[in-house]
Amino acid sequence: MALCLLCLGLILLGALKMQAEKSLPTSTPTPPLSKFPQKPDFLYEQFQGKWYCIGVAQNTHFNESQNEPVLQNTIYELNDDHSYNVTADWVRDGKCERDNGIILPTDKPGLFSLQNVTRYGGVQNFTVRVLETDYKQFAMVYLERIVHNMVFFKHVLYGRKKELSPEMKEHYRTVAKSLGVPDRYVTFTDQHGQSCFWFSMVLLLTVYQKFFSNGDQYEF
Repeated sequence: MALCLLCLGLILLGALKMQAEKSLPTSTPTPPLSKFPQKPDFLYEQFQGKWYCIGVAQNTHFNESQNEPVLQNTIYELNDDHSYNVTADWVRDGKCERDNGIILPTDKPGLFSLQNVTRYGGVQNFTVRVLETDYKQFAMVYLERIVHNMVFFKHVLYGRKKELSPEMKEHYRTVAKSLGVPDRYVTFTDQHGQSCFWFSMVLLLTVYQKFFSNGDQYEF
């Protein structure tokens, strides 16, 4: 599935629809997360809202089409029980796609598990952990799924806007390296690509253009 799905994502949730690879030609071990302290003061309300997927680092190198940068946005909608409804939108092959799901809070603030994970074929467990965030500009989120006893993880960089500073991207690379992810497995999305909103508007204008191109008169 496209880069950044399971962006919660993509990145966030669309990636769950991928079938597990039968073999892993290249991968890195599951990283120890002890270097990232728990967030007892995680602010659930401030984390909710729209995030743009800026970058993705993963422990497995998939084929080129799966690593193609895709502009995606992910919306976290907070529920009363501190769970989130997560919706991801992206454009692929000229089509606007959407996926959604619910992540449930655990006894550790900032750590979540995917609801009804068994509905995704072969997926045994899926967790989401917020590693770093200032809530206003950026967030780094670690996503781990276990499929047929194999561990796949992604380290996602979110931004409230479509662009982040070069310094923040470099910090993200440093964190990815600390997780054991080589540079070739770190990819930044094309933030100038087509968003679902832009694509929908173009499609609507195209339909109108075709509708009125025959010169007929219509009354409204």
